[in-house]
Amino acid sequence: MAERQAGRLYGLRAASGELLCATVLVWDRRKAYYLGGGLQPEIRRASHLNCLLFERMIDDALGRGLAFDFEGSVLPGVERYFREWGGQQQPTYRFIKIRSPAAFALWQAYRFLQVHRRPLPAPPVPVEDAGKGTQDLAPMPAVGTGRLLDRVPEGGSD
Repeated sequence: MAERQAGRLYGLRAASGELLCATVLVWDRRKAYYLGGGLQPEIRRASHLNCLLFERMIDDALGRGLAFDFEGSVLPGVERYFREWGGQQQPTYRFIKIRSPAAFALWQAYRFLQVHRRPLPAPPVPVEDAGKGTQDLAPMPAVGTGRLLDRVPEGGSD
């Protein structure tokens, strides 16, 4: 990052030298991107030090002729904070190139299951078989048919 002049670390220290808060800014030819930052937990709610770092990052980005990108968040508090700085929500898109038809089919199946996954049915309940004194499985409904399927005996069907 430093070798290519493509980013900068920002930080504020106490008089004792302790780091109180820090942020990371990287840029390309068009935009400067806020990648992340943090504050010491004990000053998180009572301090506006993070605001000083944001103001400095935005000023540096605009001074370089770059747009400032907050990189967004789905956390309500973080999103509200970014909007207070004038951030505007913009959709992002992701393109994936998959060359193998088999890999593409697996990817599509994975995505389908992420959206349409149903919980697995409960396992069958053991039932005491009075005649043999052993445990057997209770009948389990077949998925989608409404019928009960009986367990086939180990000796096969007659």
